[in-house]
Amino acid sequence: MPSMEDLVPILIAIGALYGIYRLFSGPSAPSPPVPQEQVDSVKSMFPQIDEDRIRYDLSRTRSVERTCDTILRTGSLPAPPPGFVSRPTTPTTSSRPAAAAPAAQPAPSASAQSETLISRFHLESRVSDKGKAPEQPLESVAPEEWADSADKREAALRERKARMVLEARRKLSEKQQKKAEARATA
Repeated sequence: MPSMEDLVPILIAIGALYGIYRLFSGPSAPSPPVPQEQVDSVKSMFPQIDEDRIRYDLSRTRSVERTCDTILRTGSLPAPPPGFVSRPTTPTTSSRPAAAAPAAQPAPSASAQSETLISRFHLESRVSDKGKAPEQPLESVAPEEWADSADKREAALRERKARMVLEARRKLSEKQQKKAEARATA
């Protein structure tokens, strides 16, 4: 039976042989492809990040949360190595058909959102025929004093929100008009 003094060099030799074997045996089997749903979920949160970088990081971490944490911590993801081949896969609809349907719906446009704000605050009557807000800027309205009743405070808050929406609409239309004039003169 070997003594304890003989066991340590044997363990070191076994470890060295294992390291040499791993070095010369080449890379291990390729990892399975990253599901497209994972890539799409990260891409929807961080559209500025390249899809190949997302796929590479997901192939390393196998976790959407870890990949998102890396992006939030560093601001980007490491570039894939030159030999990295991205293998996009088709989404598996059999496992979660209901979850894939909402992602396929197009996002509402900016004009639909502004129409929604106008209708939400019932400002259709306060918007002129041309679609512009009245010319009274928000800054020219004096701030009101704190009202005694909750109903008056709520009405004042609603009016202030309405004025902010109308002011933002007016500024946007002015900005678009200036762009159109600049294009016409150029």
